[in-house]
Amino acid sequence: MILSLNDKDIKELQELLNIKEINIAVSNMFIEFCRYYDLVDIKKIEANKTTYVNEFLNYFDIDFSDEENKEIIEKCIKPALKERKRDVLINNPYFKNIKINPVKDEEYSLEYETYHPYQAFAYDDVKIMEDFREIYQIGYFKEKTKYPAIAKNDIIWMSVTPNEILTMGKPINESKGHVLTFGLGLGYYAYMVSNKKEVESVAIIEKDAKIIDLFKKYILPQFEHKEKINIICKDAFVFLKENKKAYDYIFVDIWHGANDGLPLYLKFKKYETSQEFTYWLEESILGLLRRLVLTLFEEYFENYTENDYKNAKNIEDIIINKLYFLLKDQDFKNIEEIKTLLTNNGLKKLIKCFK
Repeated sequence: MILSLNDKDIKELQELLNIKEINIAVSNMFIEFCRYYDLVDIKKIEANKTTYVNEFLNYFDIDFSDEENKEIIEKCIKPALKERKRDVLINNPYFKNIKINPVKDEEYSLEYETYHPYQAFAYDDVKIMEDFREIYQIGYFKEKTKYPAIAKNDIIWMSVTPNEILTMGKPINESKGHVLTFGLGLGYYAYMVSNKKEVESVAIIEKDAKIIDLFKKYILPQFEHKEKINIICKDAFVFLKENKKAYDYIFVDIWHGANDGLPLYLKFKKYETSQEFTYWLEESILGLLRRLVLTLFEEYFENYTENDYKNAKNIEDIIINKLYFLLKDQDFKNIEEIKTLLTNNGLKKLIKCFK
């Protein structure tokens, strides 16, 4: 990687690196805050003696008076933390029509989980601003709210939440004809698209036979158009290698979140030839890839050499190393070239060069 930047561009690149660090810090705070449900003083909030945002800031002991913190609070935290309406969940067709009767075996359980009043949760996919600042969509309900879930060894494995509903809105709207989807879960996507008159069939690729059995026994019988559903028990990448059939729409959802999704996303991209796939949480996944690209620029200023990219301790190292060798000989003459690389389209073009 070669940087032929003037002083002004270098300063702007340093600001992008600073934003990356802020994105990581803020996202880590939201991840921790969403893990627990008793972190705010509900009585004080309802008596207007404090606000939800202030309870969040107090939990992390953030100094309100620090000027840099003030900017982060105004730009990254306040826009993210909001009360959400339960309608997005309780008025959803799947939520209204598919009833879960709790069952449990040695490994899996089909059940309802609960959002407690004022418990924070991921509401929608991240929004990326023009300066690449990440604005997370975090919500809370004032009332206790149940949602369907599958737990594996008592750990939530799959669920139907506002986040699933909102982040699947676009692929559901776009689906038509013969649809192929990777990942079954509780069958939310399959249910919603099978109810569309534009959709003729839904092929679902799922490698976990126990999940398929649970779905077929307790959920599929409640589908209005179960005749459209065809479930294939097979590993996604084995299927991709063997499949010769053409589909009108392909949707991928075999990860739990962006972190485990990024390496799988990169692997799926190799199979896009004449048709582009649609991916769950793609914005968040590309956000993680953007951070790794920015890490390369960071390490450039830290005088890393080629030898630093020949060994890998984890999957993140593997991806960074690949990125380094892809960009090793590229000369960035101005900040606009770097910003173009960091856009979603720029990152997707870069991914096409992965081997």
